[in-house]
Amino acid sequence: MANPTSSDILVIDVGATSIKSTVMSPTGERLQPIRKRKTPRPLGPTELLQILMARVLLEEPARVVVGVPVECRSGVVIGSGNMARSKSVSSKSDESLERKWRGFHIEQEFSKLSQRDVVVLNDAALAALGCVSGSGTELVLALGTGFGVALANNGILQEVADYGEIEFKGDRFDGRIGEGARRNDEAQWKEDLNEAIRQLVLEHGVERVWLAGGNAKRLKEADFASQEVPVLIAGNEAPFFGGATVFSDPLAIGR
Repeated sequence: MANPTSSDILVIDVGATSIKSTVMSPTGERLQPIRKRKTPRPLGPTELLQILMARVLLEEPARVVVGVPVECRSGVVIGSGNMARSKSVSSKSDESLERKWRGFHIEQEFSKLSQRDVVVLNDAALAALGCVSGSGTELVLALGTGFGVALANNGILQEVADYGEIEFKGDRFDGRIGEGARRNDEAQWKEDLNEAIRQLVLEHGVERVWLAGGNAKRLKEADFASQEVPVLIAGNEAPFFGGATVFSDPLAIGR
């Protein structure tokens, strides 16, 4: 069990399918194997806090960083994303769940409940902190159950839309580039992903693209040879490396 007075950081990556966690040193060293459990559904914010607290009680960290698949600004949920889908990411949004998530002060409530220093970020933003070079405008795409987007300028996170819910090729970005689309037709999924990258690079003036999340491991840089900017594979552990930087570089998250 970790020493609660230590400088180590419990990092929890909440996904639409699974919740992963580990303890990181402030220098970016992973100190234990990654623990994983299935994300239950339906899942409201207070139920999620209980799951997070179970990890805190097990590890007893002094500091905690959480990535959540919702639109989150300064620790407040702005948009519920896939968390308001009560059965699966392909199911319709549950209005009662959406009301619970929207406007929820998740960082403040988790800090009060755990009595720890807590930072809660969007999961793609957390991944961005773990992989961007810190030079120029960089786009990070979190490829998992859904589709997450983060944008950084010289290493500082920028506000960006929740693209998962935005229309793309007659569907949503989540629908065309999420895990369901990959499982249905991987070749088409790669084609759609390339098109999404071209669209977002042009829209944001991006100089570099990073691919994170569980489905990044299914790709190689050669899949994006036609792109006008470098597309790099960050992998699935980027959120944990990002969590290790949060308290040492608060400027990066605008704190």
